[in-house]
Amino acid sequence: MLGDDDHSLDERETLGPANTIAETIGGDAAAPTGYTTSTLLGKGGMGEVVLAHDARVGRKVALKRMRAAAPSAEALARFLREARIQARLEHPAIVPVYDLGRGADGAPYFTMKRLAGTTLHDQLGGAQPRQALLRAFVDVCRAVDFAHTRGVVHRDLKPTNIMLGDFGEVYVLDWGLARVLGTPPPPGETDVAQPGDALGADDIATLDSQTQVGAVLGTPGYMPPEQLAGAEVTPAADVYALGSMLFEILADEPLHPRGPGAMGSTLATPTASPAERAPLADIAPELDAACVAALAAEPEARPTVRQLADRVQAYLDGDRDLERRHALAVSELAAAHAAVASADPTRRADAVAAAGRALALDPTSKEAAELVSSLMLAPPHAMPPELAAELAQLDDGLAVSAAGQAAFAIAAFFLFAPFLLVLRVTSWPMVLGTFALVGALVAWAGVMAKRRRIQLIPFLVAYHVFLIVLGRVFGVWVMIPGLIALSSTAMVALPQMLERLWLVLVLALFALLTPVALEHVGLLASTWSITDGTLVARSGMFDLGGRGAIAFIVVAHLAMVVVNAMLAREIARSRRDAHHRAEMQAWHLRKLVPGSTRPRA
Repeated sequence: MLGDDDHSLDERETLGPANTIAETIGGDAAAPTGYTTSTLLGKGGMGEVVLAHDARVGRKVALKRMRAAAPSAEALARFLREARIQARLEHPAIVPVYDLGRGADGAPYFTMKRLAGTTLHDQLGGAQPRQALLRAFVDVCRAVDFAHTRGVVHRDLKPTNIMLGDFGEVYVLDWGLARVLGTPPPPGETDVAQPGDALGADDIATLDSQTQVGAVLGTPGYMPPEQLAGAEVTPAADVYALGSMLFEILADEPLHPRGPGAMGSTLATPTASPAERAPLADIAPELDAACVAALAAEPEARPTVRQLADRVQAYLDGDRDLERRHALAVSELAAAHAAVASADPTRRADAVAAAGRALALDPTSKEAAELVSSLMLAPPHAMPPELAAELAQLDDGLAVSAAGQAAFAIAAFFLFAPFLLVLRVTSWPMVLGTFALVGALVAWAGVMAKRRRIQLIPFLVAYHVFLIVLGRVFGVWVMIPGLIALSSTAMVALPQMLERLWLVLVLALFALLTPVALEHVGLLASTWSITDGTLVARSGMFDLGGRGAIAFIVVAHLAMVVVNAMLAREIARSRRDAHHRAEMQAWHLRKLVPGSTRPRA
């Protein structure tokens, strides 16, 4: 049987300050056929591990063999049982056995994978972050759980029997004391204490963490009370040993004192809380509870190895954080619902922010997703002041854009200037005044667009005065009603005028009826009359006789049709683009927020 100093290590390894062994063996006549031995890697009470070269495969292996020249039948049986148990446990965290046989001297040996790394014992005390050690601990638990499913109890789990590889590997070493449940004990060994088998001082090793061989097998300080008492050992014994290692990882100190005092401490106080022992170590409550459960005095009260591994893994996976996030999400949802229920428009932003935080804290919350979707996609019953100010700013931007378009449209009147060459002007002051008015309107609209300061109502009044003047060109019933309808359509499309239809109608009637009234009272010369059922239109600026006048009338009406079509297209395009933008934002929101659905139109 080989003790805790027996490891299949790389030749550069050390087993701790007191256990460093690096002896070169030359001319080893006892080397098995096909192997060349070199460096002594470790040795225990009855066995040793040497570095060997397997000539058949061409690789370095760790070769374990008996140290005694004439080992007893009990020692031979224990050695072979260890090799066979380790070989049957095919698990990534259990060192694989390659070969089992007898050397030239007839002594048994077996070869294993050569490992490179350090023991868990060397990594305790701050050498590695706690999280890394906890991840390795879970891997150890998985390996031991695998052994338990195969009916094997390790019985000597401790930090020096855990190897942490250079590339993240974790190995459970030294299965020399392992017991196969349901089989009779090896010769000379019993799990049940016999009369007179009391554990005495001679059975306790003085070296730190050394494996005990005697009436009771194991390492004091990691053995459970029932193992110390010589009672029947079950998988719960390994759970206690794992709990002792977890205690050491969390508290940065052993559960029980080293040396002879370990026995009395284990029997007197088998259970302890790492959080109480090391209050400044910032130990998570769930880890403390898992450790205390694994150290229960009664074997039946301890969790299984798998349950212990799952509890530690749940902590590593962030279950505590998830629970905390869920609780915070519930709190934020309550705040959001309270803000919505208040019907206070000033709290709309608070509701959106709280619902967003709830969803960020718990992305799986269907309630949070539905609330966010509702707040984002459904318009509020009462507009929050902040949102109203932003929408007003957006409306002003649309008005600025409309001012620029109006400047371009009114400037198109200058395209009719060439017709002055073919038309006979009857009132140059009125013609020049009309062109001056057009220039003033264009300049005004341009300045408003550039400065982004819209004087909407005064400009619209001035524009309708221009329509009254324009009525002197063809008469009040030719083309002017169409221009008034066109301008009314453009006005209604402005956000500021959507709720002011009455003002649009007042301006339209003002532009249409004012010249009729002025002509009726004789303040303006009449531009129309009805004679024998025929509507006769006259211009107050031109003589409309001749082909030039006909061309002028045709072009003017064509221009009105084109401008009207362009205006209608621009209004429809703006509406479509706004609708598409809203739908795209809603689509992206539905993809972002789990569980959200498309709102009904």
